[in-house]
Amino acid sequence: MLIPIERQGLGPVSLADAKKHCRVEHNEDDDVIASLLRAAVEYLERATGHVLSPVTYELRVARWCSAFALQAFPVRDVESVEYTGPDGASHVVPLLQWSFIPTPEGGVVRMGAGFDALALSADPDAIRIRFSAGYDQPGVSGSGDDPMLACPETVKVAVKMLLGHWYANRETINIGNIVNSLPFAVDALVSQLRIYR
Repeated sequence: MLIPIERQGLGPVSLADAKKHCRVEHNEDDDVIASLLRAAVEYLERATGHVLSPVTYELRVARWCSAFALQAFPVRDVESVEYTGPDGASHVVPLLQWSFIPTPEGGVVRMGAGFDALALSADPDAIRIRFSAGYDQPGVSGSGDDPMLACPETVKVAVKMLLGHWYANRETINIGNIVNSLPFAVDALVSQLRIYR
């Protein structure tokens, strides 16, 4: 089970850029636009498999295996591999006993020799792998150091287009217009970005 522990930031689009895209020059709708921005980021994360802002996750599993798939993209770093022993105490697996390999779907934590000799409790969350994933945030110190963590422009465009569509069409009734559940351009961008696992 993949559990989000902590999220940083709104996503790859700042509130100022979102307002500019929506052609809003006043501050009265800042809360509405920020809420729609968060919703657009959440929607696109689910639809594409990309993590759009830094998130700390914990993968929790019951049994050892030789490799654990980290289904979040892009993976920034693997912090720790821990397990609960039969005595109920938590133990850290030394870094020499596991390694992280990035993949196009996120990454894999491979266990080294002897991992299966580590006795586990009967807890369904006996093994915990803590890692961080997500693209860099605009304007945050340290962002831009790793080009692999730079958010693709396609993702930013999809966020802004979806946000703009929702901001412009907030009413439940639309008379005399053709209505689509999603703008075609957003749907096309999502299909390009989607990671199949």
